[in-house]
Amino acid sequence: MLSRRGKTRFSIDDDISGRNINCYFPSKLWDDVLQSFDPKMDRRVSVSGPILYRHDGAPVNITVEKFRVLRPKNELPSWNDVLGILAE
Repeated sequence: MLSRRGKTRFSIDDDISGRNINCYFPSKLWDDVLQSFDPKMDRRVSVSGPILYRHDGAPVNITVEKFRVLRPKNELPSWNDVLGILAE
């Protein structure tokens, strides 16, 4: 989800916790974030910045300082590819 209502934000699904996390970002990143949203592709992104946690340690939201689009999961090397590199 990408929203300009109030603060500019998008939500990501955290693979580790399975939770949905709000990411608040500065408007200067709007074009980069918007370009990463393509409903036809399974896009992955990496964000970094200060994280607000709940009392139990679960992340609640991130104030995005850096944003990067990653390769889709289907383009990542397989375990066999990785093992082949290590065996050399």
